[in-house]
Formats: sequence, C-alpha cells, structure tokens
Amino acid sequence: MAPAPIDPAPIDPAPSTGGTLSDPLADVPAWLRPMAPVVAMLAVMWAVEIIDIPLGGRLDRFGVQPRELAGIPGIVFAPFLHAGFGHLIANTVPFVVLGGVVAYSGLRNFAVITALIMAGSGAGMWLFGSSNSVQVGASGLVFGYLTY
Repeated sequence: MAPAPIDPAPIDPAPSTGGTLSDPLADVPAWLRPMAPVVAMLAVMWAVEIIDIPLGGRLDRFGVQPRELAGIPGIVFAPFLHAGFGHLIANTVPFVVLGGVVAYSGLRNFAVITALIMAGSGAGMWLFGSSNSVQVGASGLVFGYLTY
C-alpha cells in the first residue's frame, strides 16, 4: 500500500468573519458581546491609572471635590480615577462581575443605569464627602450596580 501523497498547500484555518468598522465585535462570541462596554470602561480606568503614575497622581485632583463648584465635573471623572493600583485592583473584580450583570440586560439599559448611578453616587459624594478632600474611584458605581 502506497502512502497518501502530501499536499504541499498549507491548510487554511476556518475563515474569520473579520471584525470591521461596522461590526468590530464580529469575531467575539455572541454570548460575550454584552461585556464590551464593561471591558471598555475598565480599560479606560487602567489606562488612566497607568498614565497617572509618571504624573505623580496629579490626575486625581479631577475627582469630586465636595461642596466646591469646581468639583462638580469630577462626578463624571471620579469613577475612572483611583488612588493607586491597590484601589483600582479592589474595584476591578466587582466592577466586571456586577457591571457584567447589568450589561447583560442590554446596552441601552447598561448606559442609562451607569449614567444614573454615576450621577447619583457622584452627587452624594459632592454633597456628603469630607471637606477639603478629593473623592475618586468606582466604588459608587460598583455599589450602585449591586443595588440594581
């Protein structure tokens, strides 16, 4: 019996559906796609903290400054700022788990719930936070997701 001839052409793996600008998540399994906004927000949090290292933590001043008009924009920025990597690591797992639960209820719902929680927790920090301080971190968002 003669051996089967070897085909010199390489085996082409299954063709990729290929992510495109119109559908960048085309290669991501459908069951995992709802996590995209959670992963994107987490990536921003980590990128901001990495950028903040050579700046000596100066980005943290953009957090919520309680009862100061200049501190109101911090309501938007505070969830993306953290007081070091320990703080960020402590927020990462609960943010992914609880944010993921909310994300699986739909993108529009995730966006609305996230915006409402950020506004509510940020306003709470602005109204009740310690004077002469700057409040940062995603804990308000995490606990908001928990109560959702």
